[in-house]
Amino acid sequence: MREVRKPAVAHLFYPGDKIHLKTMVNEFLANVNEQLIQDLQFRIGLPFAIVSPHAGYVYSGQVAAYGYKLIEHTNWDVVVLLGPSHYVNFEGGALSPAVSFQTPLGEIDIEQNYNASLIEEDPHLFSYLSAAHEREHCLETQLPFLKEVIEGEFHIVPILFGSLSAQAIKDVARVLAHVHQKRSERILYVVSTDLSHYHSDKEAMEMDKRLIRHFVKMDSASLMKDALAGLVEACGIFPLLVIMELARTLGKTQSKDLIYRHSGMVSGDNHQVVGYMSGVIW
Repeated sequence: MREVRKPAVAHLFYPGDKIHLKTMVNEFLANVNEQLIQDLQFRIGLPFAIVSPHAGYVYSGQVAAYGYKLIEHTNWDVVVLLGPSHYVNFEGGALSPAVSFQTPLGEIDIEQNYNASLIEEDPHLFSYLSAAHEREHCLETQLPFLKEVIEGEFHIVPILFGSLSAQAIKDVARVLAHVHQKRSERILYVVSTDLSHYHSDKEAMEMDKRLIRHFVKMDSASLMKDALAGLVEACGIFPLLVIMELARTLGKTQSKDLIYRHSGMVSGDNHQVVGYMSGVIW
């Protein structure tokens, strides 16, 4: 039987019908600073990875649009999606046994050979866990943007991460690097994470700017240290650390933050905000 992963947060995090969803995504893309994106495209060409938030589109959609504007009208064969598990606890990386993810903009097939390669490399780190994906929003919210900006057909590899030790972060990056180097396709990595949660706007901005400094310097050691000390927060800290380690392994050493905002800038409530960043690695 063909297992299709159904949308879990359509009508909640984003419009559930095709017309309204396309309109919203394209409005976000139209409101991006074109000059910033054009200058960056001239400098870097195609990115290795983008970092994108995953809240409701009303709050974080405009921030997410900056990363996706960078890849508008480009072609990719595989998009590897890395995000945190919000609802199921486990160690390592959880793959989806589904054959595709359904979205209001159409189905996106999963690259099954990529999944098989990850498990073959290290079955202790990577395994199928359908329960982790069923309710999860962090990867699902990226899919409408991907469908809208990428030209042509592409497949996805959705990976959710539970807790990872410092050694496991390096091991995951090693496995991903081995698989990456064996494949000839055009591969894009998308890391889904929000930043600090439920602090005042002043405190949130201090914490988030600290995290962004580590990201721009590609300093994963300091990022890990500050996260353990509670000086920075990101629900997707593990996938973020993984992509920084993977990028360094593959010689992708440059990164940049594209835009930062927090939920209070939309809601007007600055007492308990959530931080959002869009970033790029090349």
